[in-house]
Formats: sequence, structure tokens, C-alpha cells
Amino acid sequence: MDLATAYESEGNPGAARDAFLHAKKVYPLSAGVSWRYGNFLLRQGELDSAFSEMRLAVQADPNRAAEAFSRALRAGSSIETTIDRVLPPITEAYLEVIWDQTTDGHTENAVKVWNRLAPLHPHISLSDSFSLVNGLMTQKRIAEASRVWDQAVLFAGLADLQGPPGSVLWDGGFESNVTGGGFSWLFSQGTRGVQMGSDTQEKHSGSHSLRLIFDGKFNINFTDVCHYVPVKPSTAYLFSAWVKTRALTTDQGLRFRLNPLDTQHSSVANTSEIHGTAPWTRIELPWTSANDVHELQVCLVRFPSEEPENKIQGTAWVDDVALVPETTGHPKP
Repeated sequence: MDLATAYESEGNPGAARDAFLHAKKVYPLSAGVSWRYGNFLLRQGELDSAFSEMRLAVQADPNRAAEAFSRALRAGSSIETTIDRVLPPITEAYLEVIWDQTTDGHTENAVKVWNRLAPLHPHISLSDSFSLVNGLMTQKRIAEASRVWDQAVLFAGLADLQGPPGSVLWDGGFESNVTGGGFSWLFSQGTRGVQMGSDTQEKHSGSHSLRLIFDGKFNINFTDVCHYVPVKPSTAYLFSAWVKTRALTTDQGLRFRLNPLDTQHSSVANTSEIHGTAPWTRIELPWTSANDVHELQVCLVRFPSEEPENKIQGTAWVDDVALVPETTGHPKP
């Protein structure tokens, strides 16, 4: 291969080709040989042969998929041809390309690759979809982001996740252990004085709940648990959640805030708050989306007390958070 490179650098492509072919004969299964020979053919303008070699390289080493895909596009190949000729039907290869294209801002390319991956019914981790779903959400293509998310949930084996029936808020019961992207729960760690975690002993239903422990050292403004939810415009919903508290101090306990995004209508809604010691209690709030709302941010919040010395202490549990279209009926207690 080094000899081939030397021949090419001296302007002798015929000798370079012979050297590459000899390398392939010696090591026909080498991803490195196929990769370098494919790139040589690409520089010679022999796209069909180049794509065949690059496909062999990706098949042997899926980590080369993103670079092979982008080089084929730079050579003038269409998205469809590149997928057909360069990408073998290997899940890891497709995911590499989707991540790379989304990261570079080519979300539309990533969607086309995802649409070719989906019929293969791949087995993936839900986090594999985060880059594409987040990219679509950033571009406010909420319906498309929701479609990709629903497919990814199915491919990740989480379609039967237990939760409030009819809810459009995914994993309201905190059962999946998937967080940090897409339409999953998002946890920040920026607020002092509170510890958050999953609890398998105290829960309203299922196997888990969210537990929050406040240490009593701060009068905090807490907004560290949020969830983005795809919604339909001009639709009535019922928001609900189950909350339990134990010795949760101060006049400002926990509540939920519903914040519609990218709308001309300023219509943030807050549920009633709960503090003190209370058994599992259902909080609910009717909410109707405006005619331009496609996405809702739901956050668990605690507003600072007007009394600076009111430093919150105690424990709270949250479970079965739901946003149900009114037409589908209410979740059962």
C-alpha cells in the first residue's frame, strides 16, 4: 500500500493500481486495503469501483462509515446512491453516519439515512437516536422528531413501557432508566441542596419513582427536572402527576410548570404546590395548546420562598406524570 502511494505521488497511477491489487490479493479481507484502494479509485474518478471498495471497508470496519459517506457525497454522489452503494446493511454503520451528519448540521441527510435504517428493524439503544431527535427538535421539526423517537422506542424494546395510559409524555413513570436526550427526562445537576435519584421502594405504580431529598441549607429555585413533550395545536389536555412528601418544609413546596414553546401566546401554567407530609396525592391541571404550539416543556419546580430563611428540607417522590388528550379519557387513579 505504501508502494502504491509512492507510485501515485510520482504520477504513475497504473503502477499504483497494480500495487493496490497486489495488496488486495495478499490480504483480501483487510478494511485498510479496501479503504485506501477505494480512495485511490475515487481520486481517479472511478466512482462505481471506488464505492464497491469503500463498502467492503465499511463492512469490515463500520467506524469508517461516516467518512466513507461524506467522501462519496463530496465526490458528487447523491444521498440515495451513496446509501445504496457505500453503506452495507449494518446498524452500526448507519448510526455512525446519522450521528456524523447530524453533528455537522446536515439533519436532512441524517433523516434520509434513518429512513433507510428503519425498515431493517435494528436493535439499538434509545440513546442512539438522541443526536437526530435533538437535531430535529432544534429545527422545530417536532412531528418528525416525534416519529423518529417512536420508531427508536420500538427498536430499543421499550414500546411496552409501563406508564399512564394515553399519555403523550414518554416514561412518565420513570421506568426506562433512559435520560438526557430526545423526549426523555432531562436532569440538571446545577442546583445545590438537593439530591435526585430513582427509588424502587417507594413508588405509586410500576417499579420506580423519582425521589428528591432537600438538605435544608438553601432557599432554592429548583427547575432541574424537565421533559419536552410533542403536542398538537388547539388541543385540550389533562396534565396529572402523583406526588408524595415527607416533612417537606417551607411555604413553597413542589409543583409542575407547563411552558409551551415557540408560541406568540405567553401562557405558562403552574399546578398547585404540595409540601409538608402527604401520602400519594394526584395533582392535575387542564391545559389547552394554542393554535401555534407543537411542543410543551414540563418541569418539576420549586419557587424560592419570599422569606429568605425558609430553606427547604425534606423528601418528595414523583411518579406517573401524564399529559393525556381530553378526547382519550383520563388516566385511572
